[in-house]
Amino acid sequence: MHHVSDAISQAVPHAKATVSKAIDAAVAEVKTQGPQIKVFMPGGESTTAQPGAVALPNSAEDSVLFLKLAALEGVQQVCVRSGDHSFEGMSLGGKNSRALVIDMANMNQVAGGVLLAHVYEAVWNNGQQVVGMGSCGSVAVAGQMQAGGYRHYTRKLSAFTNGADAFKTREALQGWGTFTVQWPLHDFDIGKYLRQIEDAVFRADVGLRPMIVLWKSVLEVTGSVLLDPDTVVDEAFKTFVAKYPPKLSTATQTFAT
Repeated sequence: MHHVSDAISQAVPHAKATVSKAIDAAVAEVKTQGPQIKVFMPGGESTTAQPGAVALPNSAEDSVLFLKLAALEGVQQVCVRSGDHSFEGMSLGGKNSRALVIDMANMNQVAGGVLLAHVYEAVWNNGQQVVGMGSCGSVAVAGQMQAGGYRHYTRKLSAFTNGADAFKTREALQGWGTFTVQWPLHDFDIGKYLRQIEDAVFRADVGLRPMIVLWKSVLEVTGSVLLDPDTVVDEAFKTFVAKYPPKLSTATQTFAT
């Protein structure tokens, strides 16, 4: 047993050094081949968020206790972290903030830390249905509803209109084909357009994985394309655009590889 432990203790630093060298080599190559590409590295100027402490409550009562203690000790900033990440790092308090971060990871049932992966599994196990809320399972529902990862978009488009009401609309993909929507009518028949989008996306090609985001003034359909090669991707997108509701703004093709 000691021999195994010794071998592991010797192998781990070597493995870390090997990975570190590989990362450094990859970053150097990126900087050479694509100098316009922004690279984020630990310790860099864009990754200097330094919270004072990270607390993981197991209940709402725990969260209240943390907040009371923070106030008592004069903590200037408290952040709630729900999910895997925030695009701008706001869930860690920002640069040198010394914030208290309340991480909701342990409250992952019907609570603030539940991830899309948890929701998808529960929905499938209780009726074999699929919820169209994006393909990234580590996104937290609470963070998504609060525009956490979309914070840089909210400055331009304002907050979600569906927010906490998203679950009341009963937007769900039944099996792999029928998209049902119940939505109050405002300036136009949103249900009609969502049904048209359903026809454009879900019937166009099973390789398209969209998420519908409703801002105060913008309806956005975003997502991933699980197809290969590029010619197939282009053809699928053309099919989607051809079926896209004409009264909505023109669809734009943006791919991240």
